[in-house]
Amino acid sequence: MKNRPDDGRGPFSRSAPAPPDRERDDEECFRALVEAGADAVLVVHRDGVIGFANPAAGALLGHAPERLEGQPFGVPVVPGETTEIDVPRADGTVRVAEMRTASTSWRGEPAFVAALRDVTERRQAEEAAREANATLRSFYEASSMMMGVVELIGDEVIHVSSNAAAVHFFGDPDEVVDGLGRGQGVLLEVLAGWIAHYREARRSGSPARFEYAHDAPGGRTWLSVTVGYIGLTPSGRLQFSLVADDVTERRQAEEALREADRRKDEFLAMLAHELRNPLAAVSNAVQLALRASDADSRAWSHEVIRRQCTHLAGLIDDLLDVSRISQGKIRLRTSSLDASDVLRNAVEAVRPLMQERGHSLETSIGPGLLLDADPTRLEQIVVNLLANAAKYTEPGGLIRLTALRDGDEATIAVRDTGIGIDAAMLPRVFEPFTQAEVSIDRSRGGLGIGLTLVQTLTEMHGGRVSATSDGPGRGSEFVVRLPALLTTDDRPSPSKAPEPPPGRLVRVLVVDDNRDAAELTAALLAAERHEVRCVYDGNSALEAFRAFRPDVVLLDIGLPGMDGYQVAEAIRGSSPGAPLLVAVSGYGEDEARHRSRAAGCAHHLVKPVDIDALLAIVRAANPDP
Repeated sequence: MKNRPDDGRGPFSRSAPAPPDRERDDEECFRALVEAGADAVLVVHRDGVIGFANPAAGALLGHAPERLEGQPFGVPVVPGETTEIDVPRADGTVRVAEMRTASTSWRGEPAFVAALRDVTERRQAEEAAREANATLRSFYEASSMMMGVVELIGDEVIHVSSNAAAVHFFGDPDEVVDGLGRGQGVLLEVLAGWIAHYREARRSGSPARFEYAHDAPGGRTWLSVTVGYIGLTPSGRLQFSLVADDVTERRQAEEALREADRRKDEFLAMLAHELRNPLAAVSNAVQLALRASDADSRAWSHEVIRRQCTHLAGLIDDLLDVSRISQGKIRLRTSSLDASDVLRNAVEAVRPLMQERGHSLETSIGPGLLLDADPTRLEQIVVNLLANAAKYTEPGGLIRLTALRDGDEATIAVRDTGIGIDAAMLPRVFEPFTQAEVSIDRSRGGLGIGLTLVQTLTEMHGGRVSATSDGPGRGSEFVVRLPALLTTDDRPSPSKAPEPPPGRLVRVLVVDDNRDAAELTAALLAAERHEVRCVYDGNSALEAFRAFRPDVVLLDIGLPGMDGYQVAEAIRGSSPGAPLLVAVSGYGEDEARHRSRAAGCAHHLVKPVDIDALLAIVRAANPDP
């Protein structure tokens, strides 16, 4: 930048020799005005050189005003324009200024006057606002939530802006559909509710939130809506924002939870009923046995007690199975087997129930039913299906069991002539605690978990189960499909269990903290001519073992203090000729059985114990066969 030479002419001079006093006064007045102003003021000669700069200009450009004079301005100046320019400063930073220009003369020569106002902060604020707006617009358009701006004119709602999600759900805001609110796709009677919420948001000054069911040809959708009052438009319309979210899944989950809670309450009521009934029968049978003077009455009461205890044990086993399955604790013990043998066992297991209900049971079991399956669980599947058919068929009904090879699958079907299943119930028949009907008499009994076990155990075998019915009163059919093995050449031949030797004297130590249970077990064993002794805790068990030297120890696991596992380990480690240890426990899961084996128990019996199985174990331990 080059300084202009001083030609000795005064301010505002042109070609006149010396300016009049008035011109000097004008310049001094000009300087006084602009030097006190907040805006930067520059006088720029036509050749672009700065002729004057006020202090504000020096502050804007980062130089002393006197150093700016004689330097090139570097910005084109067009009189009468208002523009924004970037202003480089002496420290290397750049400010933004709004520049207004006009023509003038300076010291007698044509020039321009430029007024610059620092608008850097405003420009930055505007840029930040643009970026924020772009971010919000991106969020607005990309959001899966429905968003929009509406205007309220009387009872008419007009969408003035909708994001893509709202357009996709409600339709184009410009569309007007007969019977629907303009741009909302909601029924007119529903629209009145929206308007009420808009007005509430304006009245309260806070967002209004509500949920409603949006019915459309595609089905019902639940929406959670929030509306807020924005303000009045220049035309005087009320303007509101809205945000809506699809909460159908949440509402369905809530309904499912309510339904599950209702079914839980029903289940607890059923459980209480199912437990009280056999307990009442047992209690009455005990009283009869105590009062009866004839052998027939006592025998009958004993049979009632046995039958009801078996029923209670079955209920508890089913409940435990459901619990184990839900926790992933059931493990299948599969082997290659002929399903026909298992099916015949299942038929025999339910035959007393069929006879009690007066049903006819027909079976058709085809060849080639070789499976890789757990025989106990497979029998449980079929027993549950047959028992379910028996319960839900009126007395004198017909139940058919059909099993055949179908390609690479074995199908097991149970069909009945019972009460049938309503179409609305079919999708739920395999859910836990679900029953076709709940009545006061509860004549059909059960806890509603048998079919749940059927489905889960079938799927654990890699199969599937289905239920069909022509409707109430027209019977039902359940079909289990399981993968079949390709050949039957290696079909295992059923082995026959060896007959137990005739009973002889066995010394048995019964250890149980339940005195009644221990003494009843001892009485049964004594009736078989065995020598029995009872103790009721772990320490006493060890003392009795050393004094009595039993052949068999029936050991309850849940003992106070020293538990059954610890007692078993102590007995096993006390001498090389340890007795036969038999765990007797209310715990029947795999973990409990594994711990029993690890402690040295040869058998693990689950309460209530099958007496025949117990007697067979004791007889097999006879030291002198």
